[in-house]
Amino acid sequence: MQSDEANELKRCRALALEQNQRLLGEAHRRIQQAEQMLTYPQLDAEQFERYKRLKASALHCYAEALEHLAIIDRDFPEPPASNDVAHTLAPAPAATNDAHNHVRTLAFND
Repeated sequence: MQSDEANELKRCRALALEQNQRLLGEAHRRIQQAEQMLTYPQLDAEQFERYKRLKASALHCYAEALEHLAIIDRDFPEPPASNDVAHTLAPAPAATNDAHNHVRTLAFND
C-alpha cells in the first residue's frame, strides 16, 4: 500500500509541476509581449501604459508560479531516492552570533 501512496504522490507532483510550467510559460509570453511593445517606432503614452500593465501582469504571473512551486514542494515533496543515504542524515543547525555574543539557532520554516 505504501508504494501505491508514493506513486500517487509522484503523479500529483508531476501534474502540479506541469501546471507550474504552464504558469511560467504564460508569464514568459506576457513579458515578451510587453518588451515587444517597446520596439514600436513611435511609442505614445497610451501604448506605454499598456506596456506597464502587461509587464505588471507578467510579473504577477511569475509571482504566482513561484508561490505555486512553494506549495508543490510543501504538499508534494520529492521523495528521496531509494539508494540516497543523504536523506537519513540530520542537517546541522545554522548558528550566528547576535549583538550580545549569544549563539542562536536559525530555523528555516515556510
